[in-house]
Amino acid sequence: MQDIIKKELLTEKLVHIESPLTNKIKSTWLAGKKHDHISNNDLKEKSKQWFFSNKINQIHGLDSFPYIDFIYGCTDYINNFLIKQKTYQILEEEYSYYSLFGKQQTKPSELQDNVPVIVSLPNWHYGNKRPDWNEFLKICEEKNIDIHIDAAWYTATNNFNLELDHPNIKSIAVSMTKIGFEWNKFGIKMSKKKTIDAITIRDSFGWINQNVLNCANFIMDNIDVGHHWNYYGKNYNIVCDTLNLQKTNFIHVAKKDGKNVGVANILKNL
Repeated sequence: MQDIIKKELLTEKLVHIESPLTNKIKSTWLAGKKHDHISNNDLKEKSKQWFFSNKINQIHGLDSFPYIDFIYGCTDYINNFLIKQKTYQILEEEYSYYSLFGKQQTKPSELQDNVPVIVSLPNWHYGNKRPDWNEFLKICEEKNIDIHIDAAWYTATNNFNLELDHPNIKSIAVSMTKIGFEWNKFGIKMSKKKTIDAITIRDSFGWINQNVLNCANFIMDNIDVGHHWNYYGKNYNIVCDTLNLQKTNFIHVAKKDGKNVGVANILKNL
């Protein structure tokens, strides 16, 4: 094991985590055997239950999000948000993709009234909630700011607790991408109120690849959303202790000298 746990194998790029099971699921699906067809409505309810069934995280208030639409990964959700919103805001220490269109990051105290904000939660930098999360919620409530949550990293995290019933949280999206299924990228967007945007229009007409949906159904039948922490958790701690890394809540990420580093390539070889 010591021959495998080397600091030279740490990566600057935070590589998605895989496992023997995720690889087996992929190879079985790509072998082209006949798989079950599932209706859109059945898959929506099934996927909501699957994504949030992990007991190592606690999500409250899901019942207040009755409207579900399919997405192609959380990048699809982000792009839809950026296209729909003529103006929007992003916070400091956020996913750099939000800034690609020239939008500047801002402090919670400097947020503008009535302008929606998109946030990553769990936050990629902090590994969980932002340390200023409660302050941020209070400011959004005072300034009538709608909150949209990009939960792309939720499936790779643990010890995460989120109250979704805050009145300013309007939508949240989650996908399979971070746990070895970037080749499928299935995800869902959940909203408190029915809205009209590119995703909801596409969903209402059924303009989403049925193969993606059937594959997602097959994945959910063969793996638990908490599989990676259950499978790699012990070795993750060994890797961090051996290399003197700071542990995070993400199974594929640790911190070295205050910066995120990827440990997926080490874990998959243990």
